[in-house]
Amino acid sequence: MMADAGSGQRADSPGVIAFPPLLYVGTLALGLILHFLFPIHPMPALAARLLGAVLLVGGGALAKSGEITMRRAGTNVRRIACPQSPRCRPACLGDRGRPRA
Repeated sequence: MMADAGSGQRADSPGVIAFPPLLYVGTLALGLILHFLFPIHPMPALAARLLGAVLLVGGGALAKSGEITMRRAGTNVRRIACPQSPRCRPACLGDRGRPRA
């Protein structure tokens, strides 16, 4: 992304189209609306709640792991960050410690 058409400098922002939490809230709302309109129950309530709890804890652990990895790499990690905020340093390593292509 160009900061200014005449300056030739690149903007120091990720250039995302939509704020990621907004994408999450939008898909969650869509799922709740569809469930309200077309309620289906593919598994018993107890099994669904247990599976949901396991997935919730697993998702939280994965998010925390990602935050720790990004902080170690020196990137800009904040709880509530604007997508246009500058980054400190790009994370160049993949999930196995090898450089990404």
